[in-house]
Parts: sequence; C-alpha cells; structure tokens
Amino acid sequence: MPGLLEGIEMKEITLDVGCGSVPKKGYNVCLDKYDHGNNTVFDLESGKKMPFKNNSVSKIWCRNVLEHLNNVELVMDEFYRILKKGGVLEIVVPFYRHPNAVNPLHKRYFGWQSMNYWSNQNSEMRLRSMNGFELVEKKWVFEDKKLEFLFGWYASKKPLQYEKWLGVFFPARRIYLKLKKK
Repeated sequence: MPGLLEGIEMKEITLDVGCGSVPKKGYNVCLDKYDHGNNTVFDLESGKKMPFKNNSVSKIWCRNVLEHLNNVELVMDEFYRILKKGGVLEIVVPFYRHPNAVNPLHKRYFGWQSMNYWSNQNSEMRLRSMNGFELVEKKWVFEDKKLEFLFGWYASKKPLQYEKWLGVFFPARRIYLKLKKK
C-alpha cells in the first residue's frame, strides 16, 4: 500500500469509510474525503483505486456516505476488491421517505431494494462476474423507539408494503445492510 498508508503494519484491517471526526470504535483505519486529523484523506469519487491491496480488508463500515456519491457502483466494486473472502461490509443509508433524507448534499436516495443489485437477492447479479455479496442482514432503523415498537415488526415482516404505505406516514430513519463477500 504505497503512499497514503505507507508504513502502517496491521494484522487485520478494519475500515471506517466516511469516518468524519468521530471514527467508529473498533476500526483501525479511517478514510474520509476531508482531513479531520485522525484519518487517511481519500476521495471515493476520484476514480483512483482505494489505497488497499486486493483481498486485504476484513470489515468495512460505511455510514451515511453512499447518498453523497455520483457513482455508487464504482465504490461498491472497490469495496468488493479490497474485502477478503468472507469479509463483511456494513452499510447505513437514509430511507428516502424520511424528511432528513431530503438534503441538498444528497445525490441519490435509497429504498428497501436499492442495494439488491450487489447481493444474492437479485437474479441480475449472476450476470456480474465481479461483485457477489451475500445478504446477511437488512433492517429498518427507526430514530424513535416508539415508532420502532409500533411499526418495526410489521416493517421487518412486510418491508415492501411498509415502504409503500406506512413508511409514508411513519418513516424509518435509515436502512442498515450487512453484506458478506462470497
């Protein structure tokens, strides 16, 4: 890994992408577009490869990042490249029906099926030779515990119906996905 991470020796690389000024506990490499003094500066949309060898990262945490990107496919391809076989990618994106999802800095919006393209939940995936993630977990994240109590069970059992009907009036804040590299 010449350049950005030169001289860093780690037994296991765990990566927080878009860490900001407060990296996630338990992750030993933080990557962000801006310098916060505690991270490696890297622009995901630069078109350059991320500063990691193929199959070198055990875990990736990516919270509130993908909605800011023009080319999510490029970034997902890079995540796939750097993750070890069996490596875990955790993604948190805002649910498009939540009022906070409407933000002038957001370039895209996510619904329940948005990330299926990269997982075994999509038959088109068989046509892509590069990406192949197994969907381990997907859930709605409510900011209000009362909403989670009232609608969480239904939302998890009938996610598309929730998104179409109840999600309009009682929206979850985010969607959480846990993917594993096959």
